[in-house]
Amino acid sequence: MTGTAGSMTATTTTTTSAPPRLRPRPRFGAVVAFGLMLAACSAAEPAAAPSTTLTARPSVTRPAASETRPLLAEALERYEAGYEFASRVIVNGEDAVSVNGRTIDGAFEMTIRSGEGEIEYLAVGSDRWARSPDGAWDAVVEDGTTSLPLGSFRAPTSVAVRSENGQVVVLEATYPAEAFMQSGSDLVVTLTIDGGRLASARYSSHREGLLATVQTDFRDLSDTTAITAPIA
Repeated sequence: MTGTAGSMTATTTTTTSAPPRLRPRPRFGAVVAFGLMLAACSAAEPAAAPSTTLTARPSVTRPAASETRPLLAEALERYEAGYEFASRVIVNGEDAVSVNGRTIDGAFEMTIRSGEGEIEYLAVGSDRWARSPDGAWDAVVEDGTTSLPLGSFRAPTSVAVRSENGQVVVLEATYPAEAFMQSGSDLVVTLTIDGGRLASARYSSHREGLLATVQTDFRDLSDTTAITAPIA
């Protein structure tokens, strides 16, 4: 949903009535996943009363170097009404964490799975809730601001075209580690734009001797139902 990643995960697992059992390695993966996914809702202000109408894919031509930033900006803006996402974290070659969710009108919901553990997470406005499967929703108090993926991608320090094939343009963008709630050297993220929309983002990171690869796929909303606060 995702410092934000580490502190949110710790708070969530201690406030739910039946926290899932997570293996040590997936716990690291959860931190990395949140570094990618939970860094943007507040950074990217949602448009007022956005429309959820889907538009036809435009044709895409290879951009010049000076046009790569506008290309990325436009690819992100296409999701202002909301989007769905699916993320995987692979740690040292093993699946560690998966996160699936959607956001619409500034609210979001997601399901986080790691090993045998699973937590659902819900955010509406400034309020947050979490629950284990079949459990009751519990309010979550966070130290930081929880948010979603796309805002983190809005301000790369550099961006270049890596390849282009028809409507698919692959960008290689560099970001400060802080943009993904991490420390250390800059991160290089591979961004795939398909038909003018961001289709996926992928990067790798080393921490505590482990190599984690984070892959997040984005798509238009298939479910435009409003996300609302749980009933008490």
